[in-house]
Amino acid sequence: MFRVKFVTKLLLCGLILISVKLFSQESVEVLNPPGQNWQKIENEKSTIIYPEGIEHQAKRVASIVDDIAKKQNSSIGSKVINVPIILHTQSMEANGFVATAPFRSEFYPLGIADWNITGTNNWTDLLAIHEYRHVLQSSNTLVGITKLGRILTGQFGWGTMRLLTSPNWFAEGDAVVSETVFTDLGRGRLPSFTFEQRALQQADKKVSYVKARHGSYKTQMPSHYPFGYQMALYARKEFGNDIWSKVVRDANQFDRIFYPFSGALKKNTGLRPKQLYRKAYDELNSNYSELLSSREFSKLINLTEPQKTVTEYSYPHIFKGRIIARKSSYKQTAHLVSIHEGKEKKLTDIGHNSNAYVSYTGSKAAWVEIKQDPYYQNKDFQRLIIYDFEKDEKTIHLDGKRLFYAALSPEADKIFTIEFDMQMRYSLNLYDREREDKLSEFLLPEGYEVAYPLFDSMDDNVVYLALKSKGKEKFVAYRTDSKTFSNLTEEYAHVMIEPSQSDTHLFFRASFDGIDNIYAVPKDGSKRISKVTSAKIGAGFPFVNGQELIFSDYHVKGNNLAKTPLSLQPYQPHSPKSMEIYSAVNGLPENDLILNHLPDKNYQPEKYNSIIGGWRFHSWGILPAFSQAEGQGFPGLSQAEGFVRMDNLLSTQALNLNTTYFLNEGETEYGFDYSLAAFFPVIQVGYNFRDRSVPAPRGNRLLEFKEQEAHAGIRIPLETVKNNFTYSTNLGAFWKGIQPFQQTGPDSYLNDPFGLYELNGSFSVLRRRAYQNLQSRFGASVSGTFSQSLQQGMAGLYRFGGTVYLPGVSLNHGVRITAATHFESLENTYQFPDNFSSARGFAVGGLEQVNRLAFNYQLPLLYPDLGIPGITYIRRLRANLFYDVAEIRNSTAKTNIASVGMELLADQVALNILPIPVGVRLGYRLKNDLISYDSPFFINLMIGE
Repeated sequence: MFRVKFVTKLLLCGLILISVKLFSQESVEVLNPPGQNWQKIENEKSTIIYPEGIEHQAKRVASIVDDIAKKQNSSIGSKVINVPIILHTQSMEANGFVATAPFRSEFYPLGIADWNITGTNNWTDLLAIHEYRHVLQSSNTLVGITKLGRILTGQFGWGTMRLLTSPNWFAEGDAVVSETVFTDLGRGRLPSFTFEQRALQQADKKVSYVKARHGSYKTQMPSHYPFGYQMALYARKEFGNDIWSKVVRDANQFDRIFYPFSGALKKNTGLRPKQLYRKAYDELNSNYSELLSSREFSKLINLTEPQKTVTEYSYPHIFKGRIIARKSSYKQTAHLVSIHEGKEKKLTDIGHNSNAYVSYTGSKAAWVEIKQDPYYQNKDFQRLIIYDFEKDEKTIHLDGKRLFYAALSPEADKIFTIEFDMQMRYSLNLYDREREDKLSEFLLPEGYEVAYPLFDSMDDNVVYLALKSKGKEKFVAYRTDSKTFSNLTEEYAHVMIEPSQSDTHLFFRASFDGIDNIYAVPKDGSKRISKVTSAKIGAGFPFVNGQELIFSDYHVKGNNLAKTPLSLQPYQPHSPKSMEIYSAVNGLPENDLILNHLPDKNYQPEKYNSIIGGWRFHSWGILPAFSQAEGQGFPGLSQAEGFVRMDNLLSTQALNLNTTYFLNEGETEYGFDYSLAAFFPVIQVGYNFRDRSVPAPRGNRLLEFKEQEAHAGIRIPLETVKNNFTYSTNLGAFWKGIQPFQQTGPDSYLNDPFGLYELNGSFSVLRRRAYQNLQSRFGASVSGTFSQSLQQGMAGLYRFGGTVYLPGVSLNHGVRITAATHFESLENTYQFPDNFSSARGFAVGGLEQVNRLAFNYQLPLLYPDLGIPGITYIRRLRANLFYDVAEIRNSTAKTNIASVGMELLADQVALNILPIPVGVRLGYRLKNDLISYDSPFFINLMIGE
């Protein structure tokens, strides 16, 4: 048995070794402007790389990860790998991740606009805790077979093995546990974090483990963050604080070859993931049932009915008896609607944005949209859109500013904004709307974050704001004339967001009682909190209309607008650390507010050279290739390729070194490929040299010669967004030269160089898709390639094509029409690889010219949410009806071919890790007198279509 397991593990390493090449493609990107000055801080277990000007934030990140590495890692394991951490401040998109190759973490630390996601914690602090937990998880996978895999293949192979041993629900759930135990709040103590689970419970829907893990196009499911959090928390509570360190260790030992994580969990807890899921969620449901058992709930009147498709309404407003609200669904992207007497009318689309906040004044609504720099992926701005729903007119304001939030004054003559500068500081700004002149500015002190601006309805010199610092939040009134603040509430370790107002009170959503509800506080500064709603699942987005409160009431299909009589009940908030509903996480051994006692170290910043610094040799391997010679029964080893991959940490340079030994010829090839994206455009160069030994056309002898190939080129990638559309352009120009040196005498060679140039490009404009949409509902794309040899008649090719995307009968249906043409003279000495498709069902070679037209109609069929555990999980079945027609021509004849049919595809997750569509194409070839085939019917297997 031991020998069988050992051999199986070696075979596993071999498979990982072969798969490495799939991940080792070019990855350079034009991320940041070249003029950015970078610095670094060296820590014991990390290197913080950051743009000049944010030393304070970089030092704080260094302190947090240093403290965790030394004191707070017992629950995951003692191994700690040194990690580079890169801070990006050009982008306003908040994000963070840990990348495998080269191993690093990247932070996008400008704050998330929705504080119901981050809680009261500073976003950079949260990133440091959460992402460094991923670093520790990765560090402790380096045991057993996984460690051997990394030795043999470097970091690409390591990343592949981690996919097998660390499911995403565990990685993210465990990281959320860390951010919760190390702070006053954390996502684990946010009611919004468990919304989907509690909605399913209230609807009495039992969800299987596989559906909860892989999600659904039909049912609103928790992401793998809250899904994994409940399981990670339950295991630590029931089986000890170090349970996950044991599971991670055993999974990466590969004691069980197939599904090693499941085997390790079973070994250490006696539970499979499915069983752990059921126990964790039974406990969650029991806790919330007990929480709600003694409550009386608000009496509601629905203003919108629950939809069949998951739908969300937010930010309601009343204008001339009509309700105006933001609406989005699984079928439609965000837009404004007007609701009157139960009937809805779409007013206008809301474009790409990361902030759903809508500010209203009379007949006007305002929101912030993204404006991306076309040259640099990490650089973007915002602009303010003001929409007049009486005039049906949009105007753009403050274009190119780094806007976080914006609000309109009562007369719509002023705009109040919250902005970021390049040092990550918040500023409060007041503009004249027409001239866009800045009337006032106030820069907040370091460590403060601000959001949700709302002008007082009676005094346009007063703006209400949510302000947070040091893990606490409060509402304040800010006077724009005197630049002074007054507190409306005490500071709480609770989220308070989405303010609205009456003449005397501020109304807002808060997390005070374990369920999101609406609360109120007087504007007079008395700080008396009153509770307004009592919801089963959650209430948000309040709007006061006389003696009624309109708000969003949450349920299993999203939320709908409802109203309830206005009633204020005195309420005293309590700290989340003392709330019974959070007792499981509050009782974990590692509970420690680490942000309150970070080590005070005198870190010394140094300059970081972004061109020559940060290079990493991170992946390598020897890859075999097999071929079957004539007369052989089985394929034999034909060549072995060795490669080394090198990248820099800022993803602006990549170098591939390779050498190949051809066993059949007994000869060797070596070369390199290099890409540079530190400047614009991207530069690519490469070179290969090969000894050749091939049979001569006549005579029993070998022709031995040398061959070298060089290539160089530039690539110009451009992308930006405007309204609901993404505009992408990619232009390239390349030169390639092949020069064989054939020996004709003892000291002489035949030199016959062969070179060509290639121009290629693509352009697309595509409307963004809603979650269920199969394709963009409006858009177009074109692409083309022109290749030509420097010598006349040696080689030449052109290919051009274009696609138009149109809406179908239903919101999730789509029409796609493609036209393409291809020409390559058959008289050319060199023929390019033929990968141009003429018509589905036909495989005709030796063509000189092809003109193709394809019609497609896509539609969803079913959302089965079924599968075989561990093998496949099918989330959606869809169909594509097609008709292809093509004119084809070779050197002697020309004809038309056509086919019609249907493609049936399943959007499925294979082996728990690979979301890849699979299906079958059923087609019929129309009759053609020049082309023969056994049957007009054909069937093709489809993978990844």
